[in-house]
Parts: sequence; structure tokens; C-alpha cells
Amino acid sequence: MINSDQHMHTFLSPDGHMDITDAVQRAIDLSLSHIAITEHYEFYENRSDNRYFHRAYIDEHLRRVEAMRAEYGNRIEIAFGIEMGQPHIDWNESQDIVRSYPFDFIIASYHKVKGLDLSRYDYSCVGNLLDEYLDGLEEISQTCDFDVLGHLDLPRRYSSRQGFPVEAESRMDKVGCILENAIRRGRGIEVNTSTMREGKAPMPGDAILSLYKKLGGSIITVGSDAHRTEDIAVPYADAENLIRAAGFTEISVFMGRKATQVRL
Repeated sequence: MINSDQHMHTFLSPDGHMDITDAVQRAIDLSLSHIAITEHYEFYENRSDNRYFHRAYIDEHLRRVEAMRAEYGNRIEIAFGIEMGQPHIDWNESQDIVRSYPFDFIIASYHKVKGLDLSRYDYSCVGNLLDEYLDGLEEISQTCDFDVLGHLDLPRRYSSRQGFPVEAESRMDKVGCILENAIRRGRGIEVNTSTMREGKAPMPGDAILSLYKKLGGSIITVGSDAHRTEDIAVPYADAENLIRAAGFTEISVFMGRKATQVRL
């Protein structure tokens, strides 16, 4: 039984809708043994667009996690995590941030292609968007410092809402290169359950999970990507079944940038 949530965002993230105390208490109420607070940190092609993310933001994130550990640390393990969006477009800065803070867990994601958030595209006429997205993920998988790649099939989340599904599974050649890079470097992938709350497959779905297993991948984390307390660890029972069906018997939990394998 999965009893950790490796991906959640509180009010500190621009799109978060829960207080960190409420998030921790909800996790305890659900009998989770481990959570990772992974506030967003976005990188922008034009630095002048970045009016929100800075070192003081990370300092505050660390302060809040340490306060929660002091209060709840005897009841639940709380990881100091971060979700880095587009770290490849400012490699030097992203590396410096990784070196400057005691992160337990780092998710690398790709949210903004050509500076536009994937949630804002018109998927009826996206052209080469999927290839551009996967090319960016391939660069991240080759060059950036992270623990897992987040929601690898992210365009599907937004395109399916518009009725024009754009799926990474249609480009398994590129996906395979990304997975091979991660495996070679000892990195993993996340199973993100947020789309399952909409009645859809997780990110990634079973075909990519099966390919990851076939290629020799073994590091998998499970994250709800919760921005509200009611979404924490939902729907983990279904996610566990999908992971098992792909041939995995363990998931990974990160502390101190090191993975511990936990049996399903």
C-alpha cells in the first residue's frame, strides 16, 4: 500500500490553495508516513518575466518545512522538495540553486514551451508542440540535476480537456531516449495522479511505464500534485494497481536526495 505523497504545493506556490499546516495534518490523518513539499520554482526564457521566484522564496519554503518538522516530525517524515520548471533554460542558475540548499527531493518538469504555459495553448492547432516539449525533456534528462522527471506526459492533461489529445505515447522513440537518459544517470520518473482525479490515466500512462520497466528503470515515485488538501494521496489505490500491472513491485521515497525502495 502506497503511504507516501511525493508531490504537493502549498500557498507559497503561486497556484497553491492550502496551508502547509493543513497539508501536513491531512497527510497524518491519512496515515501517510512520508510527504514531500515540492513548491514550484520556474525558470523563464526572458529573465525579466520572473517576478516571483527568487532565493528569499526558497528560504521561506525551507523555514516552513523546518517548522513543520519541529512540530510534527515525530509523526510523519517531511521532505524539503522543489519542482523545477524548465531548469535547462537557465542551467547555471538551476545548478547553483541545487548546490545552495539542502533539498531532499527534486522534481524536474517542463511547464512552459517557448515561454507559454502548456495550460494556455490552443490544442486544436499546436503544430510541433509535442516534439518541442519532448526535445526539452530530453535536454533536461541529459544535463540537469534532479531526482525524478515530473508528469512526463503533461501536454495530455490540458489537450484532453480541449478534446484534442496530444499524447507523448505517440512518440515513443523520443520518450525512450528520455527514459534511457534518466536510467543511465540513476534518475527516475514520477507517476503523477492528478489526471486520475479527472477520470483519465496518470502521467505517464501504462505504455510509458511498461517501456520504462523494459529499459531497466526502477526508480518510481508517486505524487498527487495536490494543490488542495482534499487531493492529497488521491487516487492512490488505482495508481498502485497500474504500477503493479507494469511489472513494478516497489516505489521510491526520497530523503537527502537518496531513494529508499518501499514494497507495494
